[in-house]
Amino acid sequence: MKKKWYILLCMLVLVSCKKLDFERVNKLSSSEVQINGTWVTAKSSIVDIDENGIVEYGHCWSLSKEPTISDNHSSHKSNFDKTEFLDTLLKLSPEQTYHIRPFVNTGNGIVYGDDHTFVAPKDITISCNKIQVTAEQTIATFSSITNVGSLQIDEYGTLISSQKNDMKNGVYRKKSVLQANDDFSESFKDLEKGKTYYVQAYAKLSNVTTMYSNIVEVVIPKLVINTGKCDILSSKTVQIYAEVQSLSFDAVTAYGFCWSATTSQPDFNSEHVIWNKNLTLGTISTQASDLQPSQTYYYRAFAMYGNTIVYSDIKTFRTN
Repeated sequence: MKKKWYILLCMLVLVSCKKLDFERVNKLSSSEVQINGTWVTAKSSIVDIDENGIVEYGHCWSLSKEPTISDNHSSHKSNFDKTEFLDTLLKLSPEQTYHIRPFVNTGNGIVYGDDHTFVAPKDITISCNKIQVTAEQTIATFSSITNVGSLQIDEYGTLISSQKNDMKNGVYRKKSVLQANDDFSESFKDLEKGKTYYVQAYAKLSNVTTMYSNIVEVVIPKLVINTGKCDILSSKTVQIYAEVQSLSFDAVTAYGFCWSATTSQPDFNSEHVIWNKNLTLGTISTQASDLQPSQTYYYRAFAMYGNTIVYSDIKTFRTN
């Protein structure tokens, strides 16, 4: 009887000492997404690799559930001994909810990890930096968009309006697809002289959200001269004045006064005095002499730049 139990015990020991055969499988941990400003990174781990190994691994992400390598994805084809890997995600649309999961490619198929979601950031920095008047009716604008990080902006640009409270209905100059920080400029021509314009940069984050920069204003240069008073000095001499309110983009090369008793529209062909020098803001004045007594005269100032002559308004005086 004891012998039988001994034989049975030996058989159990032999069975229990037999080598167990565990099958290894490809297994991934879940993705951990970190958002730092506008940069988005994803970290995952390869928990186990089967005996056939892998030829590629990474992350894939999409606006749709269960993204695949047909969507946006990273790709690592070396360092297969690393158990943890990190990727910076790119081309993300601001404020959109994304799905992400890790993957490994065994050469015979793709193994995916669990699907997780995150919301892409939106906090880019957009600025209208300066405006330069480059010609008589032309300006150049200089703007910038920074902190783009992982984001992709599908439309951005510059807009201009003469109505500060109605910028959205201004004139747009559009650019498409921004994936990195950008300093950009635009040129606006045929603007109205003497008019104030307002310029703003923008970035369209989505179909419902647009981000705008600060507003910078500019006045298009226009030569403006207002005719001033007339002091009667004698029956033949007067002192006439004008005020230069603003200057043109091109420098004035000559200016003066003209007057006449025979026409109400005195011009450069009437009696006049001229100075061939640059004009500055402020008061200009001259004496008109050898006038006829008891006569009504019309007078005004003028200034010349290029082929243009600009006249001030017309006023009158009467000699004694």
